[in-house]
Amino acid sequence: MITFSEIQLLRGGKALLDNATATIHPATRLALWARTAVVNPPVCVDEG
Repeated sequence: MITFSEIQLLRGGKALLDNATATIHPATRLALWARTAVVNPPVCVDEG
């Protein structure tokens, strides 16, 4: 089990999360993304 505490998320100066807590239990699937996760230059899929 993984526990996060005192989480803060700000967007445009506005607090979306403030002093939040989250727990990830065993065998739980989790997806993470970030606004800054940009591939540059873009990656193209092969034709074939």
